[in-house]
Amino acid sequence: VPTPDAMSSAARRAYRCRRTLLMQFENDNLDDSEQLESYLREAESVMKMKRPMITIDLQRKVLDGNHATPLLGPLGGEDDALREVLGSLGGVIPGGGGGVEEDGGSTDAASNMIPVENVVDELVAWLDEGSL
Repeated sequence: VPTPDAMSSAARRAYRCRRTLLMQFENDNLDDSEQLESYLREAESVMKMKRPMITIDLQRKVLDGNHATPLLGPLGGEDDALREVLGSLGGVIPGGGGGVEEDGGSTDAASNMIPVENVVDELVAWLDEGSL
């Protein structure tokens, strides 16, 4: 794992993308988006010193979900198997493992899963902005 100084140095030296979207999830304890954003802002400053007319679009979106959210696809008939797997992983998906709430509702992890479509929608909107 690179050190923060190594990441900062590499970003300043080599990162030259004109548009960047960082996607952060509210309940992600592993996320480093804020730190990465600061490295990329440093890179932007260095790039603007060399080429002042260049514009950089760096956006960070914060979405509901956690570290596994972008990996989980929509439910499509595999609900029972997914509920079984996710239920055994308690805490990986918002809502924890399986169970029944006091009002009789389900607390199964799969039923509380944030759909990956939210991630796709954000990406599509960002890509559409760039094609104007």
